[in-house]
Amino acid sequence: MKSFRFILIAALLFVTACAPVFREEIMKNSTLNPSLPELNSKPADFDGRMYILGGRILNTRSTEDGIVIEAMSLLVDSRGHIDYSDRYRGRFMAIMPKGKGMLDPLIFSSGKDVTIAGIYKGIRTGMIDKLEYSYSYFEIVGIRLWERAAYYSGPVYYAPYPSYYYWYGPGYYHHYRHW
Repeated sequence: MKSFRFILIAALLFVTACAPVFREEIMKNSTLNPSLPELNSKPADFDGRMYILGGRILNTRSTEDGIVIEAMSLLVDSRGHIDYSDRYRGRFMAIMPKGKGMLDPLIFSSGKDVTIAGIYKGIRTGMIDKLEYSYSYFEIVGIRLWERAAYYSGPVYYAPYPSYYYWYGPGYYHHYRHW
């Protein structure tokens, strides 16, 4: 009986770990990882299309129209999970319009990662320090905030006392802890 429970729990965890970030309808009707320079070069051709993109939040602020997130673009995989293997891909802005929901700027703060399903609305200009920048602009349909993983390096047995192996020196293990 205990082994059956274990197998059932393991299967449920496996199934939920492989689930897409958004509903199947949104995933099917969206394009993953848009090229921001391509969107900015011909905004009229892409206006109104749905995209799924990942990003690291740089700034979240409240405006008259709603809550605006400025983010650095990151790749997402076919399920909408962030893929950290890519380099810098540009910046974008996404807005949660008033009346459609609330994004608390303290929760959606700088440095956190998000996956956004959004409708492309064109280009908005903004400033990066004293440089003018053209942002691809999206209206948020769905958003997923990812938990931050903290790297922990500590002793094998009892913190804070390291264990010593005469052939290696201090014995340490490494793992990730999710907040």
